[in-house]
Amino acid sequence: MNRKRNRIKTVFLCMAMGAMVCMSGCGKKAVNYQVKLDGNMTTGYAWTYTMGEEGIVKEVENVYEDKDGEDIAGGGGTFIFEFKGEKEGQVQLDFSYARSWEENVAPEDTKSYILTVDANGNVTGEEAASEAPASEDTAESDAADAEATNDSE
Repeated sequence: MNRKRNRIKTVFLCMAMGAMVCMSGCGKKAVNYQVKLDGNMTTGYAWTYTMGEEGIVKEVENVYEDKDGEDIAGGGGTFIFEFKGEKEGQVQLDFSYARSWEENVAPEDTKSYILTVDANGNVTGEEAASEAPASEDTAESDAADAEATNDSE
């Protein structure tokens, strides 16, 4: 009789522990990450991206929303890319704002994001630092700005 009671207690305890574990983690949806980039689809420009390593994140949504929900030609809007975690790790996404039919033309704009997926599939991200090389015009302008700053002291 005592053995039977102990088994019942053990089963009950296991069921209770299982419920507590499930309550602390079961059914929680992993957090996706959205990259939102301003643009204007009516000009023919669109944001596209390349992924540093496949399999860490997966695109689940790619939409364009007009500014303030209005469909005004030339009004601009937001390109929204949503990513879910596939496996733990980190990946860089390089975005380019360009017209798809223009060949041998530099993109109008570029941005890079680093996305990190944790063990639970949650995705976080941040914009990567820009590594644009300084042109001669920029260097001359920076030198002139520095000179102007020194003169005003």
